[in-house]
Amino acid sequence: MFTSFIYHKEVADKNYLSREEQEQNLIQALQKGENICLYSYPKYGFTSLINKCLTKLDSYIRIELNILDCREDRDFYSKLIKELSPYFSEDYNTIQKESSLDFCLKLSEKTDKKILIIINEFQNILYWENLRDFIAKFEEILHNSNTNTHFIVTGSKCNAMKEIFEVQRYFYKLFNIIKLEEAKEERIIDYIIRGFSVGGKVIEKDLLYPICQSLRYNLWYINQFCSITDSLSKGFIYENIVKEAFERLLQIHSPSFINIISNITTYQLRLLIAISNGYQKFSTKEVIEKYQLNSSANVKRLKDALVKKEIISFDNNDVVYFIDPLFEYWFKNIFQKLSL
Repeated sequence: MFTSFIYHKEVADKNYLSREEQEQNLIQALQKGENICLYSYPKYGFTSLINKCLTKLDSYIRIELNILDCREDRDFYSKLIKELSPYFSEDYNTIQKESSLDFCLKLSEKTDKKILIIINEFQNILYWENLRDFIAKFEEILHNSNTNTHFIVTGSKCNAMKEIFEVQRYFYKLFNIIKLEEAKEERIIDYIIRGFSVGGKVIEKDLLYPICQSLRYNLWYINQFCSITDSLSKGFIYENIVKEAFERLLQIHSPSFINIISNITTYQLRLLIAISNGYQKFSTKEVIEKYQLNSSANVKRLKDALVKKEIISFDNNDVVYFIDPLFEYWFKNIFQKLSL
């Protein structure tokens, strides 16, 4: 069945919803020859964003690798060597792993084109036993890189990426960290209405605002919701169809949400309930007693655990929030009501 709402793969052209500010920042950074760090929640659409920006720039030799499966630095080096091998005649079995990063720069000497090396799921370097050795080598390469070679690193674990670039401050001043935000509300609403109109369907804006707000304008979830709605409707889309589509979206993701709950401790669950109920200061006597959190020291350990598990995060004003908006909705409106 045809649908305008694509969520299972990267998108382009009419299916792509422009994020003009992020695109402009990314293009300007590339034009300046900067290395770039992009991170947000899973399925933000890094690839679609990068692809869109590259269509507006001169051609690059693009080398891209996903290091989600790399649990040791040697796995990364092997994967990088494999991606570089088409451009060199050397015997890669004889190249030391530390040399593979150097070959990224040597590639630029073989061509007049700019080299763009994209490393996805970059937060995985935190698993590596030789992390500091890798960072030292990578920082050396970045310091010595010429204007023809650029790196883009992306990460779908926002807390882990913050740990690398903002807490530990690895690669200090070597990457331009571009803040990623959702598109504006009206732009998303217009995108949805336009998508339905392609199939001859009509939906009122007033039905979309509550859905988009509940999903915090997360395009991956919004496209799934719209795709479900599209499959359930003909012509005019009524409120009952919208409610049914949202219910199906919740049911699709409920198993993963149950798994999250099953893998946290009772104390972590209590803190999550406190957060869900709107508390921001968890070490107060009131909150510790009300939610049986034992002590302020224990609260800190609980916060750290939930952050490490990528369930919650804190904004620049130290305000806590659920990373996954649909999980937050499910937690507040389904899970917490089980005990009522």
